[in-house]
Amino acid sequence: MFTFNKSTNFITEINSVPVQNAIAMLERDRDRVFANTTKPGGSVVLVQKSMARSIPESEESETLRRREHYLTEERFKINISKDKIVIYAQNDLGFVYGLLYLSEHYLGIRPFWFFMDQTTEHKKKIQIPEEVIASRDAAVVFRGWHFSDAVFLSGWEYNKEEKSGWNMCLEALLRCGANTLTFDNEELAEEVKEAAKQYGIYTSQTVECCDSVFRYNLQGTNHVTMLPATVEEVTADLSNALEEGKDGFWAIQCSNVRPHVYFLDAIRKFWQGENFDGEMHAEAFVDDYYSEGEDREEISALYLEYPQVMMRLAESGKSVGELYYTENVRLFCHQLLVDKNSPAKGLCKIEQIGSLTAQIQEFGELCTQQKEELEKLCVACTVIENGSKYKALISSTIGLHIKLHQTCRRASRVFARGYESLLEGDYERAFLRFGDSAVWFDKGVALLRGAEYGIWKDFYVNDCIADIKHTAYMVRKVTGLARELGDNPKHDSWYRKYCLSAEEQESKNTYVAEPHKTDFELYEAMKKRVVR
Repeated sequence: MFTFNKSTNFITEINSVPVQNAIAMLERDRDRVFANTTKPGGSVVLVQKSMARSIPESEESETLRRREHYLTEERFKINISKDKIVIYAQNDLGFVYGLLYLSEHYLGIRPFWFFMDQTTEHKKKIQIPEEVIASRDAAVVFRGWHFSDAVFLSGWEYNKEEKSGWNMCLEALLRCGANTLTFDNEELAEEVKEAAKQYGIYTSQTVECCDSVFRYNLQGTNHVTMLPATVEEVTADLSNALEEGKDGFWAIQCSNVRPHVYFLDAIRKFWQGENFDGEMHAEAFVDDYYSEGEDREEISALYLEYPQVMMRLAESGKSVGELYYTENVRLFCHQLLVDKNSPAKGLCKIEQIGSLTAQIQEFGELCTQQKEELEKLCVACTVIENGSKYKALISSTIGLHIKLHQTCRRASRVFARGYESLLEGDYERAFLRFGDSAVWFDKGVALLRGAEYGIWKDFYVNDCIADIKHTAYMVRKVTGLARELGDNPKHDSWYRKYCLSAEEQESKNTYVAEPHKTDFELYEAMKKRVVR
């Protein structure tokens, strides 16, 4: 048995930056896992060795030769004996993957340990049986993540010190067995390209020659929350890509990483050739990151129920994320303010034809889908959170996603009802319903900021795509429109009706004796006295 403890050291003549970075990761993990000791531990030795395999002449082609070249770069073999672990590899990535294999399989450090707040308790040592482990070739040659943006990282307090957040993204990418990072944004690429190189990660220049390109978007209409789909739907799409021969390059769009770890973990397993369904993945994911909780089954159920309470578009059957609420409401507000007789343009997943009324009616009707089911799941989630030792983690991951959908969907339904009142000429009720909608969007902002504990301080401060805060601002503009249509030009009609007592209203001598109420102040006074 090999003894891994805090005295375990690393022996290598390979001084490349990626390999030294990987050794530093494993040394950090060793120090997190093990208590101080004076007893000796075994050594981890890195040995360079050819990992190339011959290609039969009958099958030899330029594509296969190129594929073999890149797969050779990342293969490793681990030989565990009583006093040492020898990692054999030919190139940097092979050693990196071998070292991270030890970290995950023996020290218990999970691929998303950082993003899921994994904690460790000190142990004296770990005894590892003697064996030989050979890596498996991945199903896809170039596989990795695509960042069209990284807006959360740009405002995140933790990332402001030496790009620490980016380093955690790059480490997680490698721990998933990925090897490539691509960007749409050239400025962003320049910012991170050098760091990626130091981890041994390929960037877009390397994969430009690949002729079987496949992109999968975990971030369609859901920028803040995870993909509103089942694991089975995702793996079916991935399987179809392989069946179509798209095994050269996969780019998984997952900017900001943390909202998307659940599906990134599933894709990691897919790359490694594991067979699993949604229930198996949920259970394994929860075991990895909520392992000490007695409520693991209940937490798994939250992940499994999440896609079941999502809204689905009638024409495609596809689920939609939070941009369906926020972006559409902002565009509706703009159209109401500039030209209520024309349909809104640029809407998210809503037809551009027809009238503004037809668009908002379709929007409101869709937002009633799964209303009761989502609200029940929110209640169940709150109960689980309050009884769990993982309360902070649940409420900032799956709990945040469930509650954000519920809050923004409710805000959207109330907005649509406010528009109905506006059409009916019931301006007071329209004013209050629009005001209620803005308050619900405010609660969505509060949910995001409430998830910013510890190292996550200001993670969502730069929410500029879903932009729930600006959505509330736009709804308040329309709230003001309803007031202009319903109140008198002097802005004292609603004031007299809702801010003065019955006796004061009857007295002809009573006049406005204080500054005019703001929309918010008037909303606060009216909401106590009008049924809506």
